[in-house]
Amino acid sequence: MALNSISCLDAAIFKDLINLQVLILASNRLTSLDPSLFVNLVKLQRLFLGGNKLISLDPSLFNNLANLQLLSLSRNQLTFLDPSLFVNLTNLQNLDLNSNHLTSLHPQLFGNLFSLTFLNLSSNSLETISQSVFGNINNKYTIKIYLQGNPFTNNTSEVPVCGENTNSACYCSFDDNGDDVECK
Repeated sequence: MALNSISCLDAAIFKDLINLQVLILASNRLTSLDPSLFVNLVKLQRLFLGGNKLISLDPSLFNNLANLQLLSLSRNQLTFLDPSLFVNLTNLQNLDLNSNHLTSLHPQLFGNLFSLTFLNLSSNSLETISQSVFGNINNKYTIKIYLQGNPFTNNTSEVPVCGENTNSACYCSFDDNGDDVECK
């Protein structure tokens, strides 16, 4: 369903697709998504919503997607993400939020992403990052975090990515050269 200029989806369009594992809705004209749109997609593993015009997402949108491993929300117009948006995505490994208009990140936003290994926050409007944002990521994996292309006003090299709640080694990329810097 990608590249189809879709601007609206009926809330029941996917209700009978209970075995669906991959859904590509990328590069359309979606501005909003009904909170019940993905309710029956309990086996969904990959969801591509990048390249739309999404401004906000209902906090319950992804509640039934416990098997989701990859979520792409890149290239939208998101300015804010509710702290409970990803709370049930405990198997999520790859989260792409690049090229939105995010200005801040709630400290609990990534707290339940126990399987996260890749987080792309590059090319947003982040000027500062609270020291607790990445410290609440609680998993046992190495996490690759991309932050380049944000207009940071604080010293991002001092932002702790690995918190006390994790045994993982976390890495992040802060500059436009794509150099990886270990964050402690």
